[in-house]
Amino acid sequence: MIEVVVVVTIMALLATIASVSLRGTIDRYYLSQARQTIEISDAKARRVARATGQPVVLNLDRLKKQFEIQKSTFQIPAGVEIASVEMASRVIVGSQVGIPYSDNGWSPTYAIELKRGEVGQWIVVIGPSGQVVRVNGEGEANELLTL
Repeated sequence: MIEVVVVVTIMALLATIASVSLRGTIDRYYLSQARQTIEISDAKARRVARATGQPVVLNLDRLKKQFEIQKSTFQIPAGVEIASVEMASRVIVGSQVGIPYSDNGWSPTYAIELKRGEVGQWIVVIGPSGQVVRVNGEGEANELLTL
């Protein structure tokens, strides 16, 4: 009987460890999907601006967790929070953010903080090139915003 109790206790401990490890992996996966959504929506805004030769605005709705450009909507995965948005050393307050793109597809450099559970990451989109960079924290994001 004691052996059965010991085996069940060990199995419960191993299941708990596996669960915690798996949760972090799942959180990182969803954050990766959110990063891809940012990349795709930014690329679409740049293409539209260049194709039309007109300035455009990529609308970010933090509450709905989506980007919208000319009737195209890009949804951030469920459970991922857009915790913060910064543009050129200023924090954007409110749930609606408009990211402007010039007629040649350039935008200001902007940073988005994504969170899911205990895991978070900062994504910086470099304005002139559209390069998307994942950084380790707000300090690194602010360094890229000031370039």
